[in-house]
Amino acid sequence: MSAFVYQQKQDLNWSVPSDVASNLWNAIALTKIMPGPHDLRHPKVEYDASLMGASSAASIYQSWMGLIQGLCAVTNKFSLMMWLSTLACSTVNALNTNVLQILALSHTRANMPVVSLPPACDSFRLGLSKGASETELRTAVAALCVPLTSSPDATLIRRQNEKTGAYTRRRQQEFESNSAPIINYIAWALSVQWPCQVPVSPNVSGLHNASAYINLDRVMTMAKPKFKAWFENLQFYRYLERIGRIVTILPVTTISVPSMPSLYPSRTPSSVTHIKQQDLFLGAGPSIPDDITGAIGAELLDLWTGAGGSKVQLQTLIDKLEISATGSKYEQAYVANLRDSALKLQVSTVECGLVKRDGLQRDLDIHLDACRKYVALIYGTLTPAVSPGTRPELDYATALWSIKHWPRVSPTFFLEQLSQLR
Repeated sequence: MSAFVYQQKQDLNWSVPSDVASNLWNAIALTKIMPGPHDLRHPKVEYDASLMGASSAASIYQSWMGLIQGLCAVTNKFSLMMWLSTLACSTVNALNTNVLQILALSHTRANMPVVSLPPACDSFRLGLSKGASETELRTAVAALCVPLTSSPDATLIRRQNEKTGAYTRRRQQEFESNSAPIINYIAWALSVQWPCQVPVSPNVSGLHNASAYINLDRVMTMAKPKFKAWFENLQFYRYLERIGRIVTILPVTTISVPSMPSLYPSRTPSSVTHIKQQDLFLGAGPSIPDDITGAIGAELLDLWTGAGGSKVQLQTLIDKLEISATGSKYEQAYVANLRDSALKLQVSTVECGLVKRDGLQRDLDIHLDACRKYVALIYGTLTPAVSPGTRPELDYATALWSIKHWPRVSPTFFLEQLSQLR
């Protein structure tokens, strides 16, 4: 999918079924209800791990028209590539290739976003199908038929010596025999009006005593919302057909994906799956380069004895830091170390400060720059010392090391080794 977008592909990468509209309908109709064409909002076209979840397909189908109209305006091609690739990798309710291709073509082809939308409606109730069903209408009309006790057959005369059970069955059969033709005719008269948005009431004047068995007003109250939903769904299906007519005539040219050399070594990795810190330091340590920073002489310091106000200020600073560090154990540990250092300073009667002289700021900046270079030099010396290249038994990790994913050492990692607890 990334190559599809990156190459601005104008044709298909996978073949599509002959009836694209039906294929799309079967997938999209699972959402049951979809906003009407007035609502063209769609999800952000950016990477989101939740796109591989169970609800990703539903969110795509819910905003189908908005995506077809809006993907052409996406300017960040790489964000779209990530978005489509994530959808393609979903293993739960995965989108089929037809859907993915059409979404991609909506960005790459100019004639996809201009496909005319269905007529305005509040929503599409896709769960109600897209066509009138005489069987469904017959069932709905039968449910509106008056009960036996309210029908003319309720007064059927009982025969002499006729048992109660036999009389009940005969009366039920008479009721069904009289109501069935009326129900069948009304269902048929409604179904033959399809396709239409608003059906007219069937003429039942030719049926004997039809009004005694069914109320046509109630039938039409039931039928009109169904026809409206079916007709709106049909308009959405015709919209899918317009998309299908564009897609089905496109040729299929498969994107060639170049083979990539494996980053992993050819030999089978050893069973070692965890590298301990002490393993990294089993070999001989490297020679630390000479100090290039130079020393700051005591002539820059102004020493004096006696307790001053700086310690009070330091305690105040530590107290403020402690208040702001209540939410992090690392910050709390840092503050604790500062407080411990401050307590050590209290036993000293000697304080120092920088003397006032010209060029002092420049000298300190030069010294700070030299210190930074020296730290980088030491770090550059230590890091290769723990690389797989110096440990034959760790050769299987060379690939990770080559792309800077192993062993992910940092200056803090080395400083931790100086702890007295080790």
